[in-house]
Amino acid sequence: MAEIESISTITSLLHLAKALHDVDRFDVVKKHFFDALDSDCYFENALEVLANLFEGFDTVCNEYDGHEIMFFGDKIISTYFTYAWEHGKRNKIPYTENPYVAQAQQAARNWLNVSHCSDWKLLGYTKTKKAAQKSRLLVLIDYNCGCFAQEHIAYGLVQLYGWFAEKCADFQKSEQSGYLAIAKSRPILIAGLDSNPDSKLNPSSNLSSNLNSKLTPNLTQAAEVAAA
Repeated sequence: MAEIESISTITSLLHLAKALHDVDRFDVVKKHFFDALDSDCYFENALEVLANLFEGFDTVCNEYDGHEIMFFGDKIISTYFTYAWEHGKRNKIPYTENPYVAQAQQAARNWLNVSHCSDWKLLGYTKTKKAAQKSRLLVLIDYNCGCFAQEHIAYGLVQLYGWFAEKCADFQKSEQSGYLAIAKSRPILIAGLDSNPDSKLNPSSNLSSNLNSKLTPNLTQAAEVAAA
């Protein structure tokens, strides 16, 4: 059994390292990964991904409730939502029908709905350019169940980082050609979001129904504080 677990650990570690390489962030592996291939080091490496993948990282722990909320910020996120703001302003599209916002929410859902003891909220602002530049991602982890959600969250964040980076690169290419491309699909109405573009807190968010509903108030409160 121990040998099988070791093989699984090594495979998972290589999988995570390859994912970082594929999104052009192998520097995280070189600077922060441990050389040893064992379970303890693998888990530590996952934590290093959480702390070093994005430019901005902060965390708030509530030892009483057993929750940790992580805040991620990066120019690829702020740049993406700046393009979303420009598209909405140019075409007079309300926030809830902005296809950029819908695509970012779907991407986050694809990669971060990975555990029953974690939740997330994507604060993608499009009210003004200044607000868009403050866009960020919040991830909450509940440690009470004993799961190691960080491992899955780390891999999901790498994939989401690559998605944002690829989209920003596409936007730059389209801008250079004089045309800002947007999805050919029809605008998607985002259920549960405030349709008023003047709303103070108007983020792209997802609190998935299959996740622990007890986590929602904690993450919502953190999002409101972050938006203040």
